[in-house]
Amino acid sequence: MIKTIVLAAVAAGTFCQPLFADGSSGAYLAGRQASMLNEFSVASDYNARVLGFDAQNQTSLENLIMSYIALGQIGDAIPVAQVFAENGADSQIADMVLLSDMIANSRFDDIIVALGETIDVNSMVNRLIEAWAVAGTGDVESAAALFDGFSTDQRLDEFAQYHKAMMFVAVSDFDAALPLLEGIDIFFRGIGTRAFLTRLKLLVEQGKSDLALQAFDDTYTLTADPELQKIRADLVSGTLDHVILPTDISQGMSEVFYSIASFVTSESEPLYSLIYARLAEFLKGTDVDSNFISAAMLADLGQNELAAREYGKIPPAHPKFYAAELGRFDAMIAAGNKDGAIEALEQLVRVYPDVPLGYAALGDALRRADRNDEAKVAYDSAIDLFEKGNGASWRIYYARGIVHSNLDDWENTKADFRKALELNPDQPQVLNYLGYSMVEKNEDLDEALEMIRVAVEQSPDAGYIIDSLGWAKFRLRQFQEAVPHLERAAELMPIDPIVNDHLGDAYWAVGRKREAEFQWRRALSFDPEPKEIERIRRKLDVGLDQVLIEEGEDPTTQTVQK
Repeated sequence: MIKTIVLAAVAAGTFCQPLFADGSSGAYLAGRQASMLNEFSVASDYNARVLGFDAQNQTSLENLIMSYIALGQIGDAIPVAQVFAENGADSQIADMVLLSDMIANSRFDDIIVALGETIDVNSMVNRLIEAWAVAGTGDVESAAALFDGFSTDQRLDEFAQYHKAMMFVAVSDFDAALPLLEGIDIFFRGIGTRAFLTRLKLLVEQGKSDLALQAFDDTYTLTADPELQKIRADLVSGTLDHVILPTDISQGMSEVFYSIASFVTSESEPLYSLIYARLAEFLKGTDVDSNFISAAMLADLGQNELAAREYGKIPPAHPKFYAAELGRFDAMIAAGNKDGAIEALEQLVRVYPDVPLGYAALGDALRRADRNDEAKVAYDSAIDLFEKGNGASWRIYYARGIVHSNLDDWENTKADFRKALELNPDQPQVLNYLGYSMVEKNEDLDEALEMIRVAVEQSPDAGYIIDSLGWAKFRLRQFQEAVPHLERAAELMPIDPIVNDHLGDAYWAVGRKREAEFQWRRALSFDPEPKEIERIRRKLDVGLDQVLIEEGEDPTTQTVQK
């Protein structure tokens, strides 16, 4: 439906120019590498250096445009895109920037001409932009007819009707916009919620806050979700200030970029959504929804410091603030700033003491920092708050079960895992963790094996779960049956020390001693835990059976003297 931009080709430098004989070659290679790794700040620096030597280099021009867009520096991208166009080269990225510049300057006649001659983004964007541009010339009736032309494609009709409604909003014809917005399913991907909130905003603007509040209550069941609570509180007070309506056609045209960014977030490359979201931000001026998408896509691209910074731009008064803070903390943790994230989460739960999600996030952060006692307290608070509402998710019990396991509290570990399975039967992560733990403790091995077998059925390509199945069979002394499962796990997780160690034990048990020693040495090379290093080295010295005897376990064979 939406033609994919050949982002990978651009980032990888498909249109490479010959390397230079002067000092720009290092900058060229560094810029191309940074672009491939989505390191936008570094990429913009090096690609700009290259253009100082060779202003015609297509690869560096295109990568520089992309980096500027990703960083939200559209003003810097515009002159670069103009140079690209002057060179006579085709570039979807450059076309999108030039189109955005024309929109921002209300050059609607130029847009209509350019779409037929020099600018081509993709069929859907071209059609939507053309309809909006026609409205910008003052011919709203013809623009509405162009939006109606999408009705021949059922998949796009609701999408186009949303844009038709927003066009009427942009020209202050709220009466024409309202029935169109009401006809859009709130669950329509990407635009449903935005259409609903825009409808509520129009009702508020018309002095019908009571109708807006009733529509909200008819749609949502109020929970502990801070976003819903804030929206309802605003409606009760007769406002909805966070919904920013477009006041002219240029602002309204930002909806083209926002709606596509939102529509494709779950199915396209993050860079694709990021580009559209950034252009929407540029045109709208203030658009928290687009900002939120940009932050999330930056995190997906591994640019966690940039993501944290973007999440941090969302103001505390906005309904999305709480969700943005959770996203910011995740990005901070991923960037290695665990202590900073924990401090900020502790502040969040002080400000929002009745919201369980914050305590759950704090528990996750503390658990990852090996602060298990504190993590347990946070999870306890989350579960208590959840149970006052609709009950906790299986994930909270699962996470607290892991903490209990880390604290060597086996009975509470089992209780939490079994509660998680009560809420979500056959959940493979829980089945695997509980089953594997039971195997390690030599407890109810038949039940443990069945749990892990079901987990493998649910996740047949998860190496750690397949390892659990093989290890359960090993502990049940089904050595021959254990080997193929452990071999498969080692194929899926070739550098995991535990998986390689387990496979070595299985090889030993079936008489494949040299292969066992090879796997143990591999395990040592992958940085196992210190206590495992000592045990593996002991196995290499005296063999697995002797180690088992020293540990009070039965050897894998009956030929070893006790």
